[in-house]
Amino acid sequence: MHKKAQIGFGFFCWILFGILLFNVLTKSLFIRSIDTSGFALTAPVSKVKTTILTELTFMGDPVTVGIITIGLMLLLWRRGRATDSVWYGMLQFIGYCLVILIKYSVTRFRPSFRLINVSGYSFPSGHTFSTVIFTFTILALLLPYCKVKWQKVFLEVYTFWYG
Repeated sequence: MHKKAQIGFGFFCWILFGILLFNVLTKSLFIRSIDTSGFALTAPVSKVKTTILTELTFMGDPVTVGIITIGLMLLLWRRGRATDSVWYGMLQFIGYCLVILIKYSVTRFRPSFRLINVSGYSFPSGHTFSTVIFTFTILALLLPYCKVKWQKVFLEVYTFWYG
């Protein structure tokens, strides 16, 4: 992706986040319908579903992703890519600090019904943020090694769908 396209995509994502933030702050019908749909996904509660969601929550935990990011940083550093190492580490760290800042500014309480007992505020999601940043990092690192167009498309679709 060219620099202008990257900047445009980043700007577009910030606009979408701003729209979502506005809807959360105003407790819009749109957000209430998203919440209702999310609750419907967890019903009926079962041990298998709870186990799967607990594992997904662990994998997306900012601490888990942070540890993996440190491992990635060390690997990049050893391969002579110190700039990339610092860049990706700082992106994850500064971004997560921004999430915390927004989270404690918005103070959206977690729903009373939940499968896993967690504390803190619910928006924006630190789990989602850290996972998305890590996924885009892996994409940015792997795309230059894809020499055939279908490999790049496959990696982009796979990362978008499963990332």
